[in-house]
Parts: sequence; structure tokens; C-alpha cells
Amino acid sequence: WSLVICDIQLLARMMTQTSGSYINANFDPFHFGEGELAGGSGRVYRANDDGDEAAEPATKFTLSAAYPNPFNSSSWITYELHETADIHIGLYNVNGQIVREFVNGVRQSGEYRIHFVADDLATGMYFVRAQSAGQYKVQKIMLLR
Repeated sequence: WSLVICDIQLLARMMTQTSGSYINANFDPFHFGEGELAGGSGRVYRANDDGDEAAEPATKFTLSAAYPNPFNSSSWITYELHETADIHIGLYNVNGQIVREFVNGVRQSGEYRIHFVADDLATGMYFVRAQSAGQYKVQKIMLLR
């Protein structure tokens, strides 16, 4: 695998949709097309099968699947830090706007659980986005009333 890198800001100005996926230059990572992914640095990475393999960066944390998902009024979000690190975890709506900030600061290594109560939110799809040490993880959660 090799990586082709281009500027996500330029892409966002040039197009609004590609391959049925939403492009939002302020909220990474989003899937753009087959084999393309926007990274936290604002770049789009495209995997090309040319026989080489790109090295995977070491994972500094794990974001487990929210449970239950879909959920009615509350859900649990579990994450694990493999070393002491600055971590930011937030809830975003489909427009890329932050609607809740769960964690913002340095935490010791270990497993953590967040009990998320959504009494003040509308039914719909949201994204839990976690960032630590330049790495991002995003998971989709669905609130049903």
C-alpha cells in the first residue's frame, strides 16, 4: 500500500459530495470514496494497491463500541488509554458541530466509562470522536425516541 496525500481544505471547496459521503473540512476523519480517508491533519489519504504496505502507527488508545447503540435515553462510551495522555472526546451532530464534550485533558493509562444521558438531544445520528496523540477515532451512534 502507498499513500497519496492531498489538501482536504481544497477538496472541501471543490466538491460537496463524493461517493455518497458527506465532506466537512472541519470534522475529520470522514470517508470520501473507496480507499480514501481524511486524517486529523487535514489531509486525505488514499490507499493504492501497488504491492507495498504502509506502516500502521501504534495505537495510543481504544474507543469501544457504545452500548447500547442505538439507544433511547442513555448509552455507555468506553475508552482505554494505553499510556498517560491528553485526550479529547466529544459528541458531534451530522453537521460536524460539537454538542457535548465528555473528556478534555490528561488522563492516566487505564479503562474509562462515560455514562452519556441524551435527554436534551433530538432523535438522530451523532458521532463520538476521540483524539489523542494525533490519532482520531470516530464511531456513529443513533439516538431513537
